[in-house]
Amino acid sequence: MRARLLVSAALLVLPAMAAPKAHADDALRERIVTLLSAYEGVNDPAIWRGLGPESETLAQLVALYNDGDQPGFVRLRAVGAAAHFPSPAARTFFRAVASQAGQGDLFVRQAVASMARAFGDAALEDVEPYLAHRETIVRETAAQALGAMRIARARTLLESRLRIERDQVVRTALSRALRR
Repeated sequence: MRARLLVSAALLVLPAMAAPKAHADDALRERIVTLLSAYEGVNDPAIWRGLGPESETLAQLVALYNDGDQPGFVRLRAVGAAAHFPSPAARTFFRAVASQAGQGDLFVRQAVASMARAFGDAALEDVEPYLAHRETIVRETAAQALGAMRIARARTLLESRLRIERDQVVRTALSRALRR
């Protein structure tokens, strides 16, 4: 009988001990959803970094992206906000979003743009394949991202793509990127 009471007491105490962490996670998630849901979004790095530990905030952004019950714009903005946390985990996240089979072009575009914002010149190899993507908006974004990089290899890639690109929107983005 006494053993049964101790087990019952433990079952009551353990969830209570875990509750503050779960509550903190829920509170962080709510703050992030609020920021992502703002009319024009929130792009201030200080606000994002001020939410708490990078790993926890990034984990919440990834979870929101993966949550199919969230509105598309929240999921899309979660990918964009992850650029404020340049880490190996963020790089893995961007690669996964951009390369997911059947992924929508806006999500691919956002992942490519976020990769470039987060990692700058170090994102060249990740951005390069998207110059040949089937969707205009993705190729345009890749051209803009490479144009912001100040390394010779980025310029070479832009010049090579300009020679074969047929879409006028992308050709314009490539030309502008080369003039930077």
